[in-house]
Amino acid sequence: MSSVQTRLQAEAAAARAAADTATAAAGAPPVQPGAAAAAGQGSATDQMLAFLVAQMAHQQRFAAAQLAQQTAAAAEAAAAAEASLTQAAAATEAAIAQRQRTAAGPAPLFHGKANSIEAHRWLLALEQWFESAHVGAADEKTRLEVAPAALRDSAQAWWATKRADGTAAALGTWAAFAAAIRQQFMPVDIERWATRERDALVGAGVRNKDVLAYTAAFGELDMLLPGEREMTRVMAYERGLPLEYSVKCAERRFATLAEATGAMTALWHAKGGARHVTAALGNTEAAEPSQAASASASAAADPVSDLRVQVAQLTAMMAERFQPSWRGRGGRTSGRSQQREGHSRARSRTPGLSDELAKARIKAGQCIKCGQEGHFKVDCTNEAKLN
Repeated sequence: MSSVQTRLQAEAAAARAAADTATAAAGAPPVQPGAAAAAGQGSATDQMLAFLVAQMAHQQRFAAAQLAQQTAAAAEAAAAAEASLTQAAAATEAAIAQRQRTAAGPAPLFHGKANSIEAHRWLLALEQWFESAHVGAADEKTRLEVAPAALRDSAQAWWATKRADGTAAALGTWAAFAAAIRQQFMPVDIERWATRERDALVGAGVRNKDVLAYTAAFGELDMLLPGEREMTRVMAYERGLPLEYSVKCAERRFATLAEATGAMTALWHAKGGARHVTAALGNTEAAEPSQAASASASAAADPVSDLRVQVAQLTAMMAERFQPSWRGRGGRTSGRSQQREGHSRARSRTPGLSDELAKARIKAGQCIKCGQEGHFKVDCTNEAKLN
């Protein structure tokens, strides 16, 4: 064997050893170049070919191993970025929730009045506060932190006793906490108590002059009586209204309590607006026509004045048609009647002033009390000028 062939065989053997080492490092079994090479036989060309094949296989395996490592590193980086985004989102949500709770103001307090509807009212008010503060029903942890902190006086003492004897831990849900509040501070037989209180409210009859207040009180007690027929509820509500409203409610024959309460409160607002606009139109200081028109315009600018202005105008038209009998033929007032009217108005509205001075101030659009322009007697804060 020549020296050149011996040298090539030595280099091939070294290359095979290096390839096997690299393949083992890459985690794959070495590739055999061939049966002849495995037996240590064959020419130098065969051995070189076997070396090249092994080298290519090693490079492929090494590239696959690098790709797997890069993929794993990218996955780890993506997971870390996702965790960071999750933490940032959680911090942002916590900041928004804190801002919403701050904007909602302090939670309503409960002082622990027993055997009354106060506990029921407090729970309803607290539910409304939770809604305005964006504290959902699923966020029971926040609810169970806010509600005990809103207890005062006897209610706070009751909760302290619960915590001391360990029974507070059993109230781990909002439903359990609300049930414990109702059991402790509301009457034992809620339906019987609510029925008795509602009967007393309805029996007040004509004393329920404020329809809004009566409707609110009736609604609170009615919510504690869920099993009643709808017609029974409507008729009970109808009996407690003032006579005028009770008649209108009976005439309409409402099928549900919601329809009856909505119609009666709307009627109450309409009548209140009519009284307001009528008072603005009929100024007590006998304002000039331009001033009366401006008062009507300002009343019409009220957000809920559309219906009220129409009712007021109709009321004024009816009052104009049915004036007292002192008006003469053709709707004109005689001079003597005018004199009597001005005299009575001056006397009734300007005690201590002469009739002539009061009439002169009314005609000039001045304040009857002080004689200055720009305001009327009801708004005057100046001292009276009688001369």
